[in-house]
Amino acid sequence: KKQGAPVVPSALRAVQASVQVGFLIDERGYVRNPRIIKSSNASFNDIVLDCVRDWQFEPATRGGQPVAVRVIVPMRFK
Repeated sequence: KKQGAPVVPSALRAVQASVQVGFLIDERGYVRNPRIIKSSNASFNDIVLDCVRDWQFEPATRGGQPVAVRVIVPMRFK
C-alpha cells in the first residue's frame, strides 16, 4: 500500500551501504518492531528504521483471514 523511499541526507548521498531490516507486518498491514538485521554502515540504520515505520502493506492472509508475518527487506544505497 505505502512504501516510501528512505530520505538520505546530502552528506551520505555519495556513500554506498547495504542494510537489512526485519519487521512484523501485523494483521492490519502496519509495520511493527522494525530492527536492523545487518548493516554495512551504521549511519544508515536510523534512516532505514524511520522509513519503514511509515510503511503499510496489504495484510497477508491464511484461510481468508488476515495474519501477521515477519519479513526481512534488503536496502542498497549507491
